[in-house]
Amino acid sequence: METRNIFENISCIDHRYSLSEAEVFNGLSKYISEEASIRSCAKCEAALVKSHLKLRGKLTDEIAQNLDKVASEIDPAEVYAEEEKTKHNIRALVNVMKTKVSAEIGPLVHLGATSVDILDTALSCRMRDVTKNVVLPELKKLEKHLCAIADRDAEVPQVGRTHGQHAV
Repeated sequence: METRNIFENISCIDHRYSLSEAEVFNGLSKYISEEASIRSCAKCEAALVKSHLKLRGKLTDEIAQNLDKVASEIDPAEVYAEEEKTKHNIRALVNVMKTKVSAEIGPLVHLGATSVDILDTALSCRMRDVTKNVVLPELKKLEKHLCAIADRDAEVPQVGRTHGQHAV
């Protein structure tokens, strides 16, 4: 049996059932896995830091790129290990992120935010992105397939139906 990084799984049964639909799994995993959740929260934290720096007139392209890099490369296993100590998911993420940015930027991570601010914003962004990049393209493919079936079978005689059953 093929194994996969547990943080990429979408549900606890992925290791058993998702291998036959690898393309769909890979598309969804980018947005709705635990790894995606942690990285999305990290992106929200990075955006918050960039906003603080921009308001202070201290945001440079280099700092912005570094924050984006930190957020996109955050290691879920490292966050989980920190959560064992803190017993709080967002506090763990913040602690890990602070180790990856400069001492001047560290105090700005999570400044003025609640855990729910980060979690809800991250979830909204992930749902927007999975809808745009996975769900709608799949629905478009389904629509085209259904139209092809309708075109192919448009002239096939059928039994009349009324109220969900064959007409009498």
